[in-house]
Parts: sequence; C-alpha cells; structure tokens
Amino acid sequence: MKTEKQKRDNQGRELLSQITGKSINITFGAPLSDAFSNAFPNASNEANEVVGIICMLYLSHFIAGFPLPVLRAFITNIKEEVSLFSFNCKLYEKIYSEIAPESLNAVLLLDEDYEEKIFALTKHDIFEAFDFYTNQ
Repeated sequence: MKTEKQKRDNQGRELLSQITGKSINITFGAPLSDAFSNAFPNASNEANEVVGIICMLYLSHFIAGFPLPVLRAFITNIKEEVSLFSFNCKLYEKIYSEIAPESLNAVLLLDEDYEEKIFALTKHDIFEAFDFYTNQ
C-alpha cells in the first residue's frame, strides 16, 4: 500500500496516465525533475516532479508529436491539484547545471500515440521547455 507521500509524489504521473490511458514510466520527467529538486530544494518533491513532467510533455509535443490538447489538459488539471512554483530565465543556467549531461543522451518522450520513444536532447531543447513552462 502506498503512503500518502508516495501518492502525492506520483500524482503528476498518475494524472498523465489517466489522461492518456497508458501507464507512464517512473523515469518520465527525469532528468528535469531531479534538476529542479536540486535547484529548488525548498519546493515540494511533488512540485519538482510535476514541473519536470510539464517540461518533458512540451518536449514530447515539440519533438515527438505528443498532442497539444492533451498537454494543455494535463496542465489545467494538475494546477488544481499541485502548488507549482515559478522561475525566470535568469535561473535557466543554474537549473541546467544540475542536469547530468549524460542523462540527456537518452530521454523518454511520448509520441502522438502516447508511446515512449528515446531521444537525445540539447541545451537549446531544455531552454525551450523552460520557456514554455515559464509562459504558462
């Protein structure tokens, strides 16, 4: 049985599973969720995970064709459940420096059929995802 903390920490992934009708890999959202956890240690694990998932969903849309309406639905629904934090472009380098470079060589993204595909990401890709998140 899951503890209350485990339920909260997996809330973003569980909501995404409900919206897509697919089981979402436990690593979806990493390495960004880990970077946010390191850059924002006072934010909740739940918020760090969800911000990482939002960024990865944007990259999934931008790179792999994940449907934008599904991304928007996830953001709308998760904002009702999780207290998210904001950051601006002055922090992009700091957050990016918390990402293990080798972790960007094989990142799970979701395609238009919600299937997991592996892609290599660049710093430019990550900053695009940060721009998307900060403009929500």
